[in-house]
Amino acid sequence: MEFEDSTQDKVNKNSSKRSGTACPRNNVYLILAFVALTLISLFLRFKILPILTGDPTLTLTADSDSSSYLRLFDLIIHNFPKMPTGMDFYSNYPWGFKPDIPPIWPYLLAVISLPVSKILSLNPQEVAGLLVVLLGTAAAIPIYFLAKELFGKKVGLTTAAVALVHPFFILLSSAAIDHITADIFLVPSALALFLVSKRYYSEGRNWKFAILAVLGGACVALSIMMSLTLILVLSMTLLPVVPALFLLSKEKIKPVLAAIGVQFATATLVLGLLAVITPWFSSSFTFEALSYLHIAVFAAIAMFGGISYLALRTNAKQITYRSVMGCAIIAVLALVVGVPNFREIVVGGYYKKHRQLPSRQKYH
Repeated sequence: MEFEDSTQDKVNKNSSKRSGTACPRNNVYLILAFVALTLISLFLRFKILPILTGDPTLTLTADSDSSSYLRLFDLIIHNFPKMPTGMDFYSNYPWGFKPDIPPIWPYLLAVISLPVSKILSLNPQEVAGLLVVLLGTAAAIPIYFLAKELFGKKVGLTTAAVALVHPFFILLSSAAIDHITADIFLVPSALALFLVSKRYYSEGRNWKFAILAVLGGACVALSIMMSLTLILVLSMTLLPVVPALFLLSKEKIKPVLAAIGVQFATATLVLGLLAVITPWFSSSFTFEALSYLHIAVFAAIAMFGGISYLALRTNAKQITYRSVMGCAIIAVLALVVGVPNFREIVVGGYYKKHRQLPSRQKYH
């Protein structure tokens, strides 16, 4: 599915036509440049990924997250489609097979790697490494659309080019099959899909709006299931919306609220579904306080978007709506600050809410 040009790009395109600067040859050069950058990006990532290089030094000096994810992946492919029910000491970073969320990322890698490894006559670890390289390179695509929606096509292209060859993005591949690679793809995807779906709603393209908002919600849910603390990043989608409620007109704020409502409602449904089917993978997997917190937060954001959108569609005066929303926001802030459990979660940090980590001595 192609994303149509943003309003800013349409203005730029019209200006180019008037000035006669549009040139098919320039487009060919641009395509060739991005093909070259993509090949360079793939090559550099391939050369530093421990799974693919086979360099034991890289493997031994990798951070503990990478090592534990590789161990999880190995155990998954040897027990596929279900998971072992006991604690594995070597993957005990920090929870082994008793996490608050299932290891969705290595499981998805296993689902793809096992059949592909049979077809290509490779071992599953090598296929997983290739997938990591491809996904890390493909992260430039959502980054392009995100920058394009915010600043226009030229900035989008520049940002995508930088993402392909920037040392920071390249070095992310050295984390092997850690969830970092998935995060760097899913988070920009969720934010870009939010912005594009909002624009489609403004343009009256309701089906495209719904499809992209739902896809954005799926990206939100999957990213959270791979890294709990991404809730801090993804929930920031709501931050600019709050002042916008008091500054923008009804017609300008409605697309934003509609996109938030659909995207986070989808994320809530996906997380709820995963909470139900999780026991099938292994009886060791449980959704506990931290994971249910994410479902509650996303449900609250979805309700905020949905109820606010419906309120704006009524004949109520905007001053009345703003007064009600202001009181609601103050009440929520008072709840977070005043109730110890909420305050500990929001202010004290997420990892403090985990139960006591397994003791190393128990498994000697």
